[in-house]
Amino acid sequence: MSAVCTGDSLRFTLKNIGNAPTQNPHEYKIIRNVNRHLTANFSLAPQQSFSVAVPADGATWRMEATKLDDGTLTATALENCGGLTPGLITAFWLDKGPLESDFDCRQVIGSYDPNLKSAVPAGAGLNYTITANRPVQYTIDFQNTGTDTAYRVLLRDVLPAAFDLNTFRAGFSSHPCTWEIRGNTLDVLFSPIALPDSNVNEPASRGFFSFELDQKPNLPDGTFFQNTAAIIFDFNPPIITNTVYHTIGKLTVDIDEPQRYADLWQVAGNPTRDAATFSALTFVAGEKRFELYDASGRPVRTALFSGQSFVFQRDLLPGGVFFFRIGDERGRWFTGKIVVTE
Repeated sequence: MSAVCTGDSLRFTLKNIGNAPTQNPHEYKIIRNVNRHLTANFSLAPQQSFSVAVPADGATWRMEATKLDDGTLTATALENCGGLTPGLITAFWLDKGPLESDFDCRQVIGSYDPNLKSAVPAGAGLNYTITANRPVQYTIDFQNTGTDTAYRVLLRDVLPAAFDLNTFRAGFSSHPCTWEIRGNTLDVLFSPIALPDSNVNEPASRGFFSFELDQKPNLPDGTFFQNTAAIIFDFNPPIITNTVYHTIGKLTVDIDEPQRYADLWQVAGNPTRDAATFSALTFVAGEKRFELYDASGRPVRTALFSGQSFVFQRDLLPGGVFFFRIGDERGRWFTGKIVVTE
């Protein structure tokens, strides 16, 4: 599978590199940002390929397809074709390629704390949503910003219970190191390392370690987990990184998919200039969540409410088409479009 920007379009190509025809059913889907654009079946003879073109509109485009008869998936994605929607390329998982290859894809960011925890996939939307049964790659970055050389660096990471720790796989590292897991705690030791301080040699003052874990099988939608690491230079107090979050759930939204819960809510005032009211058609218990996304699939607003109605206020939103979701504590989602007029 490959993707290339041709100027006025982005072209995905699927090729059967085997010596036998594919066995039905095989399926591919194309995702624009976080919304499903197209789903179709395919069948290929040995060495046969076909291409699908989509608009070069600046969105992050992604293709997933079954590559083996057992349903194993492959995926590729491309952004910056006709514009840029930053960050979404790493929201989803990407195929790492054949066993003899190494692959790493992380977001380029501006000013940041050099002692950093990051994950791929990062997750989509406000809940950092990822799909079940996919591995997660974590990377711990560190930098010696002290006043002298660091000769020992210890990374300590309490691993979330959502993972099968027997699947731990060490990945890239900047320097030679050793690691061990005791209970659910990962210790990674760089000793000796001789990491100069950033005032003496800024590029050489940095280091990192990455690793990958498989989720426990079939985690239910709504499963939430988080991860933070501690970095200890020599025998100084630990430096605590940022926290990365993930929620298991549905990654893509079919904009025109049939409503499973059409009898739960109704909306008055759509299209709207100022406000629209969402009202429950039957009693919906507990706290509810309202989410709003722009036409590119980027989250623009979220709100929690507990009553049987919710008033959406336009405030400073520009005119255009937006997509909403209302979810309840039973995991039911009511989705649709709302049009904001000038």
